[in-house]
Amino acid sequence: MKVGYELEFCSRKPITYQIRASLVDWFEIGTDRSLAPRELASYMYEIRSREPMNVVSVDVIALMLEELDLVDHYHQEEIDRIRRHSYWPPDEVGLPTKNGKSIFTTRNCGVHVHVSWDVKRAHIFFGHLVKVLTEKVTPFGERVDYCDPGFSSTRGGRYNALRWVEIEDGHFEVRLFNGTMKLRGIVNYLKMIRNEALLLARASQAA
Repeated sequence: MKVGYELEFCSRKPITYQIRASLVDWFEIGTDRSLAPRELASYMYEIRSREPMNVVSVDVIALMLEELDLVDHYHQEEIDRIRRHSYWPPDEVGLPTKNGKSIFTTRNCGVHVHVSWDVKRAHIFFGHLVKVLTEKVTPFGERVDYCDPGFSSTRGGRYNALRWVEIEDGHFEVRLFNGTMKLRGIVNYLKMIRNEALLLARASQAA
C-alpha cells in the first residue's frame, strides 16, 4: 500500500520561491480559494506530497512544517496597515502579534490522504474505511459539503468522504480529516489509515 497526503492551510505572508525550492523534491504547493480565513489579507494554499510512498517519513513532514514556518511574521506596521484596510471589526480580525505564527488553518481546511493499493485490496479497503472512518471521524460542519460522510454531497461525488481517483489503479482519497499543520496531528491521521490497513490484513490472514 502506498500513501500520499494533501494539507490545506492559510498564511499571513505569501510562500516565497526560496521556500518552494527547499521543498520541491518532496512537495508541490498550489492554491485553494475555499478556506475562508477571517483575515482578508491571508493567502490560501494546499501542499501535496509528490509521490505516494510505501513508507511515510516523519522527518520529511517535520522539514516541511519547519520550512513553511520560515514565512516571516508580520512587523507592527504591516499589522496596522491590514487593520486599516480590513472590513472586519477590530476584535474579529484575529491578527497575529509580532511573534505570532504565520501559518494557520481554518474550519474549512482539511487533510486529504491518498491510498494506492492493488485493485482487489483497494476495493476491500475502501469499503472498510467507508464504514469505520465515517463512524470514527467527524468533520467540522463548515467542511461537510466538501467531504460528505453520507455520500450525497450537493457538490457531486468528488466531494464525498471517500472518493475514487483512479478506480482501475486502486487509487482513492480520504477527505474526512479536519485541517491541521501540527506534526502530531498529521502523523496521527496517517497512522489511523495505516492501522486500519493492518487490521484488515490481519483479519484476511486469519480467515
